[in-house]
Amino acid sequence: MSIFNKVLHQFESRKTAAAFHSPKRVMSDQERHEFAESFKSLASSVAKPMLEQLAHDAKARGYAATVKEGVDEADNPYLAVNFIPERGAKLGASPTQECIFQLKALLSEQSVEYTACHDQRDGKKGTRVIKSDLQSINKTFLESEIEEFLTSSLEAREPR
Repeated sequence: MSIFNKVLHQFESRKTAAAFHSPKRVMSDQERHEFAESFKSLASSVAKPMLEQLAHDAKARGYAATVKEGVDEADNPYLAVNFIPERGAKLGASPTQECIFQLKALLSEQSVEYTACHDQRDGKKGTRVIKSDLQSINKTFLESEIEEFLTSSLEAREPR
C-alpha cells in the first residue's frame, strides 16, 4: 500500500470511529434557553455598552450608526452595530453601504458567531466570520475585534 493510501485509510478510519463514538447530541430546550440567557446577559453587560459608545462617537463625528438587537429566523439572539463610514450618509438608504459588526448566539451549537462586514459593496469581499465560546464576550477580545472592524471599514472607503 502506498504511503498516501495508508495515511488516507488511517485518517478515514479515525474519522469514522470518531463519528460513531461521539454522535451529535440534540440539545434540550432547557440547554438552549440557558445558553441564550447567558449570551444575552453577557452581550447586555459587556458588548452593548461598547457598541453603544461606538455608535455615539460615530454620530458625534457625523457618521450614521445604530445599535440593533433581536433574534434571527432560527431564534438566535444577536447584537449588532450598523455604521456607514461616510459622513452625512443615512442608514437604510443603501444597505450595501453599511458596515455591520454583529455577535450572535448560535443556540444549536452553543457558540458565539462574530460577523464583521466592513465592505458589502458589489465586487467587494469584506466579510469576516469567526466562532468562539461565551467567554469571548469580554472587553479585551471585543476591543480587538471592534478595532479591526472599524479600521477595515474606514480603509475600505479610502480612495485608491
